[in-house]
Amino acid sequence: MKLNKKNMVVIRFMLFSLFFGAGNLIFPPFLGQNAGEHTFTAMAGFLLTAVVLPVFGDGGAILLAAIFTLACLTTCVGLINSISQFFSILFKNFVEIYLESMEHRIKENALMTKQNIFYHHIVPYLGEMKLDEITPKDIIHWQDQVMKDNNYKQTYLKTIHNQLSALFNYAVRFYGLKNNPARLAGNMGIEEVGEMKFWTKEEYLTFSRSMMNKEESYHAFEILYWCGIRLGELLALTAEDFDFEKKTLRINKSYQHIKGKDVITTPKTRKSNRVLTLPDFLAEEMQDYISRLPYLKVDDRIFTITKSGLHHEIDRGCRETGVKRIRIHDLRHSHVSMLIEMGFSAVDIANRVGHESVKVTYRYAHMFPNKDLMIAKKLNISRNGEKDEQEEPGSERTFEK
Repeated sequence: MKLNKKNMVVIRFMLFSLFFGAGNLIFPPFLGQNAGEHTFTAMAGFLLTAVVLPVFGDGGAILLAAIFTLACLTTCVGLINSISQFFSILFKNFVEIYLESMEHRIKENALMTKQNIFYHHIVPYLGEMKLDEITPKDIIHWQDQVMKDNNYKQTYLKTIHNQLSALFNYAVRFYGLKNNPARLAGNMGIEEVGEMKFWTKEEYLTFSRSMMNKEESYHAFEILYWCGIRLGELLALTAEDFDFEKKTLRINKSYQHIKGKDVITTPKTRKSNRVLTLPDFLAEEMQDYISRLPYLKVDDRIFTITKSGLHHEIDRGCRETGVKRIRIHDLRHSHVSMLIEMGFSAVDIANRVGHESVKVTYRYAHMFPNKDLMIAKKLNISRNGEKDEQEEPGSERTFEK
């Protein structure tokens, strides 16, 4: 069939619109933009695959498919080789990569803890080994050496192992390491739950009398005991954290002294951001104390005493009063034990002291009173009504045989 010129023009435009498409309009400029100084090489490749090869029909398609397959194989082999070469690096070099990644993900004091553990307890043993050649057997040997060379508590041994396992998890998740040999080897050490020391209310009141000759120390211990906040939270408090009309205290930051510098960070956990209601007497005490600090600005720290200074004060108070010595953090335990004795639930206590999970509060479970007898009495009342003593004569239950 012979086509006239008009039909030929229409067919040509139809074929052009069919095969050109939006991709052929967008892709060439995009390819050129990303080719950089290799623009002419990219143009030659595009013309070869998009123009020349299609002219040769089926043979061109077969050739194009072969070139594409070869390119994919070459890319895959190159990727595999690059991964293999990466994991052939020494363990100590990957530690540097890991810690550098952690710099902007965790707090500075937490980073310093990681650095100390890796460079004192892990790198000296595993540093010269290749990352991808470390086996569970090597981890077990490392554990044996650490426990042999150091007389650490079980809790700290567990912390050391967890740091190593975290590094391998990072390598598995982000760098394609096959498995975590530390997890396969199993942990060393256990989480010890030692005896929890605390002061009763009477012991604290006795101790606090010895602090009255130093106002800053006295009010610092008052906040620690009656609010149960952490030491870092106490040292970060400013005047604007107190709302004396509502009698509340806002906890939204923590203080650290790192490398000779005062550092204010976010609190320990998300739940640590909280607002506490102050008892009336404590709100009055703090309002009076802050009003007598004439040079204190609203954003200045109220308590400038150091951690070691508070340790010295607690030593002094215990010597003068004969009250047993506890740690500063044990004042937090003392607050929790007092709330338990007052009958508050684990959930209420967790919200007040800023525990991330109520499971943390249940570490104090041994302090909660045993209410099994009360439960039995409540069940009696539920079953028998309000009178759960002796049943009235003649009201004995009879059962059919």
